[in-house]
Amino acid sequence: MQNKNKRQHFIPQCYLRLFSLDKKKVNVYSKKHVRKSPIQAISKTAYKDYFYNIPQKIIVRNNLEIPTTFYETEFFAKVVEQEYSKLLGKLTLVEIENEKITKAQPLTIDEKQLFAALIAVQYLRLPTVIDEYWETYRKTGIASLDIIKSFMASQHPDQKKFIDRIELDLDKDYKPVEHSNLYTDENLIANLQDLILDKIWIFHVTKDNFHTSDNPIIVKPHVPGQKTIYHGFGTYGSEIIFPLSSNVLLSMFDRKHFHELECEHENFLIIDSKKTREYNCYQYFFSEHEVYSKINDFKGYELLKADNNGEDIFLKQSATKIY
Repeated sequence: MQNKNKRQHFIPQCYLRLFSLDKKKVNVYSKKHVRKSPIQAISKTAYKDYFYNIPQKIIVRNNLEIPTTFYETEFFAKVVEQEYSKLLGKLTLVEIENEKITKAQPLTIDEKQLFAALIAVQYLRLPTVIDEYWETYRKTGIASLDIIKSFMASQHPDQKKFIDRIELDLDKDYKPVEHSNLYTDENLIANLQDLILDKIWIFHVTKDNFHTSDNPIIVKPHVPGQKTIYHGFGTYGSEIIFPLSSNVLLSMFDRKHFHELECEHENFLIIDSKKTREYNCYQYFFSEHEVYSKINDFKGYELLKADNNGEDIFLKQSATKIY
């Protein structure tokens, strides 16, 4: 059973299938290494071994009556991804015929509220989020320990050498526990959900091909110098970019800054090849290691790499702030 749930996907397979021709494989552009072939099975894409597992020692120590794979098998697979798949399926049924969009199915109010919460969970479940949170946790611990050590040394100067040798020892087994506290935090999810729902939602539809990545939810700032709130979800002038399939991409615009777009709220709009390439470039720039596509159309990234002295481009979003 342990090996059966070894590969735990931080990008759901139901989502990746929407960027696949046969629902089994995707094309991968890798920043990490040179690939012999871009084709890769979805089952072997965007995962980490035992990523969401809660260590057995913590389960025993806290008298928890759950399996180590609880969050992977019971929370994500049976709850989150079931609903996620349904709503993604509805939103991405659109087609373009004679330069007009057909079969567009807007979400109901309840469905939209649910989808906003699922976007929040998808963001919170990413490795980048827990890595940043854990690093902040570590730095905060070190700073607190330094204050304690300074006070102890002032009270016991004869023990200063001993006190100076005290170091913070974080148990990394608690990292998935802290992660689960994030992506199941009802208040945090509700706050992100409210921020998402308050945006102007525009569904971009292309006749070409949208890409996605191992870091698909991107916050693009449009107004410089703004304070980052909730990793940009609450930042003035921001646009949240989230490709939903190879032909549909959702942009969520800050309502206060982009008030002129109010008339397009929840509309499905056709975009041209140039705009499609622009949105794909955001996936490339902000990806951690990989970009995914239904076809092998990564030539543009190779050109960007060549112009950057043979090095792939890595851009980081503003530091995550969890309130």
